[in-house]
Amino acid sequence: YCIYIIGRKLKIVISLSRFLFVLCVFILVITTVVRFFATEPAVQDTLMDYSNVEQKTNFTKNQLQSISITMSEYLSNKTDLLDIRMQSSSGLLALFSPKEILHMQDVKKILMNIYSLQLVALFYVLTYITVVLVTKKNVGIRDIISNLQIAGLISNILLISLGILLYFSFDRYFVYFHELAFDNDYWILDPNKDFLIKLYPLKFWNLITVAFISTVLIINTAIYLTAYSIKKFLR
Repeated sequence: YCIYIIGRKLKIVISLSRFLFVLCVFILVITTVVRFFATEPAVQDTLMDYSNVEQKTNFTKNQLQSISITMSEYLSNKTDLLDIRMQSSSGLLALFSPKEILHMQDVKKILMNIYSLQLVALFYVLTYITVVLVTKKNVGIRDIISNLQIAGLISNILLISLGILLYFSFDRYFVYFHELAFDNDYWILDPNKDFLIKLYPLKFWNLITVAFISTVLIINTAIYLTAYSIKKFLR
């Protein structure tokens, strides 16, 4: 009877560890893409071009690139408050208002939590792979590959569902996200005077969402197809 109980508990632990592996692969891919998009100036530059930010703000291409670089650095370093200054006839002036700066502080806190989650997911994925390979050897390779296939497939199903949902009502869910993510009204900005919303208009967020979902779908598909090919080769 004791052996039976131990066997059942072991099966539960193995099933739970597999579930966590699939979940962590999903989290790892998403958080890695989020981190890349947030900290890579070229992403912002490209999407600003497609959003016609240069024409709407009267900033030059070089100025926008400088803003993108500074913003990306801010979202990846330990600086607490965002400070971007632009040259004017009366000298250097702060680009963003105190309200915008406080909002970006909130945004950065969320991103820092996402970066931490990325590291936790990476640690679990590597630990799981190491333990399975050491304890199961060749059988472990097949288990890992099968789990990667499941992770890629389920992730894509969820993302396609999310994409369809956002396609029909992006504006509404964009507002819902802000209401859930922030416990203040700093994110409610005036498009006529606040540069944060001029530099990153709704069209920018629409495009970056499409780019984000597309990138994650490509990565998950690559994971699935690679795992499928290796699994077929090992048969």
